Amino acid sequence: MQKIRLSLFCALIFGACLVSSCGNSDQDASSEDSEFATIEDLNKQIRSDPNNAALYHQRAKQQMDKGFYESAIKDLERAVKLDSTVADYHFTSGEAYFRVNQTRQSRDAFEKCVKLNPQHVEALLKLAELYLYVNGNKKSIEYLDQALQVDKHLAKAYMMKGLNFKEMGDTVKALSSFQTAVEQDPEYYDAYMQLGLLSAAQNDPLAVAYYDNALNVDPVSVEALYGKAIFFQNSGDVNKALEVYNIILGIKPDHISTQYNLGYIYAMNFKKYPLAVDFFRNAFKADSSYVKARYMLGYCQEMMGFDDLAAEDYTWVLQKDPDFDLATQGMRRLGF
Repeated sequence: MQKIRLSLFCALIFGACLVSSCGNSDQDASSEDSEFATIEDLNKQIRSDPNNAALYHQRAKQQMDKGFYESAIKDLERAVKLDSTVADYHFTSGEAYFRVNQTRQSRDAFEKCVKLNPQHVEALLKLAELYLYVNGNKKSIEYLDQALQVDKHLAKAYMMKGLNFKEMGDTVKALSSFQTAVEQDPEYYDAYMQLGLLSAAQNDPLAVAYYDNALNVDPVSVEALYGKAIFFQNSGDVNKALEVYNIILGIKPDHISTQYNLGYIYAMNFKKYPLAVDFFRNAFKADSSYVKARYMLGYCQEMMGFDDLAAEDYTWVLQKDPDFDLATQGMRRLGF
């Protein structure tokens, strides 16, 4: 497209510019013009020029945009048969196969793309992603390193390296990779979240800063707010936890885990059982299979002296989970 726009600009300013003098072949022009063509237009062009691989490739891309993946694959197979030397044909094939969960064919297509063009960054990233999905971490990292040799500023590559190292249990390298990802892209939400989660697992107060950075990118992220609240709660700063949990309820009132955790704090930290009951009921109302919420509801009833209601809750819990020891202990305290 850039070549066409440049040609048009030159024609307007300096006079007519012959296609041949601008370095475009007839097939290149046909391929570029087809970017704006509809599928119907491409059908007509293919009927007129049935051996033009670029037309099949372009139609396949449009079919993929519309979700017609099987039809796209047929066109891509035709394009590759006509000209197997174009890396992008194999790349698009890899994407199409991936969309229909044919991951082996997808991998093979991306590998052919990289063989033709070892610096095809998108294909290298796709291969790394595929190997990450199947726990082929070392192979995934190899492809990511290849991509970074082409472009050392690829935030996504550092992000995926971090995920690989995380799966491999190497927290130090994972943290380093996620940190590099946000250095390359200061608005990389997912990398901030990973930094927050890993730091929180180490009881590192930096977790709060990472969650705040994620919230700078997405101010209404319940995920980031919840991570921050959980960190405060686990660190014993329940007042800050309550503050953040209430922000979450302002965004998503039916957030089950927040309802449960608020109930737990009010019950276990402040002994405010009537208030805790409301939150546990809300959690159980949102998920009628939430055994822990029903147990805590029973516990609060017991603490308030409502033994029959507590026994009813404990009995329900044990029917759902006979191995729930806390409910068994509760029944014993009640004399059952």
